Amino acid sequence: RQADEAMRSFGGYRRHIGSGDYAGLLVMILAAFAAVNSFRKSGPFSERERRFVWFWIGAALFSLILAYGRHAFLYRFLFELPYFSTTRNPIKFLHAFFVSVAILNAYGAEALWRNYLRAPVRAFGEFEKRWIYFWIGAVVVAVFGLFVLVSKKEELVHYLTLSGVVPGTESQLASFCIAETMWFVVFLTASVALMALIIRGMWTGKQAKWALVAMGVLLLCDVGRADRYWLKYYNYKEKYALNPVLDFLHQEPYEKKSTAKLMPFGHYDISACPAPRTPYDNNFYAVCNEWLQNQFPYYNIQALDIVQAPRTAEMDNNMASTFTPRTAAELPLCARLWQLTNTRYIFCWTGFLTRPLYQGGPSLQGLDPSGTAFQVRTRLNVIPGPGVTVPTTSADLTMEVAENGEFALVEYTNTLPRVKLYANWQTNDGAESTLATLKSPTFDPQKVVLVAKDTPVAAKPTDAADAGTVKIQDYHPKYIKMQANANVGSVLLLNEHWSPNWRVWVDNKESTLLQCNYLMKGVYVDKGQHTVEFKYHLPQGSLYVTLAGWGIAILVGGFVIVTNRRNGQSPSIEDPAPKDKSTTAKV
Repeated sequence: RQADEAMRSFGGYRRHIGSGDYAGLLVMILAAFAAVNSFRKSGPFSERERRFVWFWIGAALFSLILAYGRHAFLYRFLFELPYFSTTRNPIKFLHAFFVSVAILNAYGAEALWRNYLRAPVRAFGEFEKRWIYFWIGAVVVAVFGLFVLVSKKEELVHYLTLSGVVPGTESQLASFCIAETMWFVVFLTASVALMALIIRGMWTGKQAKWALVAMGVLLLCDVGRADRYWLKYYNYKEKYALNPVLDFLHQEPYEKKSTAKLMPFGHYDISACPAPRTPYDNNFYAVCNEWLQNQFPYYNIQALDIVQAPRTAEMDNNMASTFTPRTAAELPLCARLWQLTNTRYIFCWTGFLTRPLYQGGPSLQGLDPSGTAFQVRTRLNVIPGPGVTVPTTSADLTMEVAENGEFALVEYTNTLPRVKLYANWQTNDGAESTLATLKSPTFDPQKVVLVAKDTPVAAKPTDAADAGTVKIQDYHPKYIKMQANANVGSVLLLNEHWSPNWRVWVDNKESTLLQCNYLMKGVYVDKGQHTVEFKYHLPQGSLYVTLAGWGIAILVGGFVIVTNRRNGQSPSIEDPAPKDKSTTAKV
């Protein structure tokens, strides 16, 4: 009972199911047929072909073990190798596994053709008997397992209630599991029966085409039935259609960076409605996440939230670690991060403006010392998207402007502007010192900017209160042009991520790129009017390496083809002893 209660309070990782990898039972059986025949010296393969099959068997097994990640012994050793730990999702090694299986399947089909289809079948030997009997036994075991599963449905439902599934769906999931197992038994039986008929000589010579047709139809039915759950049709014009919210954000997007989380790397969003009035209220953040992955990139809308970061830069990790609140009392760090990163708009539940964001913590207004820095600009509700009657995923939902909406687009008025001139700046010794200063409540980023020690400034700061004005004239992801009017020598802060690949020109003369506020970029400008241009130049080294790799691959491929032709060989699968070259199949 205690174990049941502990499982019911499950709060760990979300359940990942159905990654969509399925090759088909006939493909797997043919791959196994190729593997078994490769160990027969009198089998259908030449010595060279046998080695190829062994290679792909090893590649398949190696990839499959790696796909288990930390649950298999091999990954623990490889994880210690340089850069191997950057692998974000080990299950992606299944791609290599299925490529290997597909190639083995081709060898298996070639073995069937050579021994049982292109000519009258040879004597039904001991190998054929063992092969067929083995798969008949597999069918019997599968049928027995199906009966056990059906008889244990109530226990399966009970197990699902303890496994973190959506409450109320346990019986439906159990029925689906049993149905899928039934289909497995059906297609396993059909695949084994078809293989047995081919081996027994049902189709040979001119009739072999019917065996190929039967295999194709069976594979199409098996894989097609499995894949139909993954087919999703949508109207791209409706999916990417502008609505009032997107239309507002995509106008001058560099001035309207947004967020829907307290932390860009965190899991706690500020959109959850504790007492939803409609069935869609709890899906507000899901819509935000859908937009972040699709509509935002399409319209070049900027956001602080990071949807995927398999290899997070050290700078980003340090910044996130510094401004991640460990207690409810540290929640104001989120507002400081928004301020430093020019995050102006927050998607959130309207109740959080006055109610605690977290148990024992402040409200959204309480994150800023002024208490009035967060202002509701537009109230929103979640509704089904255009043409959708019954939403099934977050992609089927959208937002509408509503006078009494449960959610809102809130403006943070105390954030830094995208670009600003500073007559006062401070140089810190290192990253730790800079981050500690930025985090300190006594530091005012509206008045002082921090400049990294390794990006020196030619002049010294002054006490001028008004450094001047600067305005963006042309903005693109890799090119930014602005006009600055500096009253004194100033540091121009551009609140965009610093990178050594950025270069800056002042009045058509290249200048020193500054690293400001640890994560942002800037440049020093003298008194007067200036045209400032930031340009992104990606290093060409990786391109040259890629081109060289392609060149070497083409040369090696050409060398292999030419060498084989000179030796009278074909680079395709060999036939060790074809009796009739006119009927030899090449897979």
